[in-house]
Amino acid sequence: MLDLRTVFQRLKEQVEGYEYVGDALDLANVQKTQYLDKTAVYLEVKSIRASTDSDKQLVMLKGKTRQSVVMTFAVTIVAKNHRYQSAPISSDLESVLPQIRQALIGWHPTLFATTSCQLLSGEMQCYNEQLQIWQDVYQVGFAIGSNR
Repeated sequence: MLDLRTVFQRLKEQVEGYEYVGDALDLANVQKTQYLDKTAVYLEVKSIRASTDSDKQLVMLKGKTRQSVVMTFAVTIVAKNHRYQSAPISSDLESVLPQIRQALIGWHPTLFATTSCQLLSGEMQCYNEQLQIWQDVYQVGFAIGSNR
């Protein structure tokens, strides 16, 4: 099964320009305090559901029958808002966001992945005097089941 540690590792290896990778709890703390030292990236699982493709709901991998599922996860970038810039997106976001997309789009994360990672959406979550928060939502398919 795919877990976020695999995504954390991928971002650590492929993306430069941020200082910290955290989870949903860390992101909630930043949103509450509105304090951020350096650009940070946060990961959270949004949902895991059965594949809707009836032909691929059950797959054979390594001689075992497994169910095909789809995991949706969010990658949230939090950057300081550089008020002196008139651009709608800060230079910190402009440098990190394309690297994250390049690292994840088309990536086949595990042996049990049934589809490559794809971007579903991206949007500004917060824009105020202190912070800019951008969130991309990705999807990847993989197989789950017992090893018996």
